[in-house]
Amino acid sequence: MQNLDRLAIHTMTTKPWVLPTACAKYAAAGVPGVGLWRQWLDGRQCRPQQLTLF
Repeated sequence: MQNLDRLAIHTMTTKPWVLPTACAKYAAAGVPGVGLWRQWLDGRQCRPQQLTLF
């Protein structure tokens, strides 16, 4: 795959990782999107430009 613009990995794939670790590792690998269960966002401060829910 040459274009990863629409790629996302769900956090269930790397379940043992906490959310900040997963996001950091995905970003380091060039993965622009993360799929997660909404409860992972409970109690977290998210800036609107960082969060898109589908």
